[in-house]
Formats: sequence, structure tokens, C-alpha cells
Amino acid sequence: LNERQFVQSYARLSRSPLHVTKHNERMITGNVDIKSGQQLLMTTIPYASGWRVSIDGRQAMPVKVANTFLAVPISQGHHQVSFKYTPPLLGTGAFISVLTITVCAIYFVFSRRRVR
Repeated sequence: LNERQFVQSYARLSRSPLHVTKHNERMITGNVDIKSGQQLLMTTIPYASGWRVSIDGRQAMPVKVANTFLAVPISQGHHQVSFKYTPPLLGTGAFISVLTITVCAIYFVFSRRRVR
């Protein structure tokens, strides 16, 4: 790690902090004023494929920085930024759970009918 370059980059990136307006376990929303010469909104959020980012209501492509953190390319000016996390296999897991409950319920109903 080039410490001098890191300190310079940190100083430049910290000129435009995200002012969080709303957050919960899976979402962070806020406003940011990007200064001239900045092209990246850097976060300390660990990069994961489930993050979706929108800037001013339009989808943005997050990138992995320093092989660890989530960052977003962004243009100069005032922006509303929203980070939303959905576990990658949440839908598949929910479908399997509902299917399993349904099969168990059907089995239970038919096994009780056979006993009578």
C-alpha cells in the first residue's frame, strides 16, 4: 500500500461525504455534493454482488475498489444516492421454502385422509 497516495486519495474523497437521510438494515439513502475532479463515490461498504445503487433515480454500476470496498462512478454536482442490498439467492430460497411447505401440507392432508 502506497501510504502517501492513500492519504492524498482519502483527503480528496472526503471532501464530498454522503449525508445519510434514511437507512435501515438493507438500505442507505443520502445526498452528496461531488466536487470538481472527482469521478468516484467511495464507501467503506464491503463489496458484495447483492448491492444495487441508484443515483438520482437511475441505476448505477457499483465497482470493487482496493479489492474490498464498494464505489460508484459519479459526475460532478448534487446527487441523491441510494444503496440497496438484497441477498443474491433470496428469491430462490423463498421459492424453495414455499414449495417445501406446500409439499409438506399436501402430504399431511393426504396422509390424514388415508388413516380414516
